[in-house]
Amino acid sequence: MRVFIIIVFIGAFTASAQDVHSSQFWNSEIQFNPATAGIIPANFRASVFYRNQWASIGAKYQTYGANVDTRFETKGSASFGVGLDIYRDVAGDLNLGSTNAQLAFSTILDLDRYNKISIGVKGGMIQKGFDITNAHWNSQYTNGSYDGSKNSGESFNSVSEMKGDLSAGIVYAYSTTEGYMTANDQFNFKIGASINHILRPKFDWFYTGRDNLYRNLVLHADFLIGVKNSKLSLLPAVIAQFQGPSKELLIGSQYRIELKSASKITGFVKGSYFSLGTFYRLGDALITSMTFEIDHYSIGMSYDFNVSQLTPASNGNGGFEISFKFQTPNPYLWKGNGFSRSKI
Repeated sequence: MRVFIIIVFIGAFTASAQDVHSSQFWNSEIQFNPATAGIIPANFRASVFYRNQWASIGAKYQTYGANVDTRFETKGSASFGVGLDIYRDVAGDLNLGSTNAQLAFSTILDLDRYNKISIGVKGGMIQKGFDITNAHWNSQYTNGSYDGSKNSGESFNSVSEMKGDLSAGIVYAYSTTEGYMTANDQFNFKIGASINHILRPKFDWFYTGRDNLYRNLVLHADFLIGVKNSKLSLLPAVIAQFQGPSKELLIGSQYRIELKSASKITGFVKGSYFSLGTFYRLGDALITSMTFEIDHYSIGMSYDFNVSQLTPASNGNGGFEISFKFQTPNPYLWKGNGFSRSKI
């Protein structure tokens, strides 16, 4: 029995040495790239999210968290972004998981009216642990009956550890505005790269030196493409992650339609938008997404349909995810020479 438990733990902690992933990654940018702090069409942004994966097979992988960021303007061509990234993930009956709390800082340089570049760093703490009281051991069984009051005789280096962490990233952003209020001809994009877990924190657990957190290289891009003189915009996005033996490629697009035009001068009439999207996580899941936006607020929902080798057990069921975002001032109002509805 102990051999089985150790094999399961090794597999679980190997998985815990990888970062969590989000299907709505555009709503938790600071989580994977600190340079995105302050790269927003508003002065303040806050988002919360929740993800529940593999519930159909009883695995109970849950992730929830929050991101907050803001930008401080200066008289020159530079501005500064500050952000807070917090998330928690737990899995299985032993509540194996991690808690992350980190601060992000970025320097944003306006190259000209349309182009900017941002460099950012993020640092903080990672706590990893599990609840050993829920574990059952072979020594606790007598004549086939389990007795939780019996001493298991097992020992661990630790069931909870906290380590420092450090990340760095860079983002290039290009943003145009509409030629006139109803043109919808803007073209915006953001491309970035980051390295997370630069310090490679090590968690000893009950075997020594086996769970170094791999560095995570992230490449990502997202676009906003307005279909001229229409109410339709395209929002393609892609993210690729390389972390130790694990790789992830997620690519797809949302298709957004304007339901109601905002009063772009006064802001008294609230604009609203609805988006539908399809994404594919290579070798793992087909994802459908839906987003509703009104005024300062947006809510997004997505579902992963499993297409991996786990499909016979999962029956195609994967993960449900929901997010809520708030931005202020309103990012959909007319600004100076143009009107920007971009995420950048």
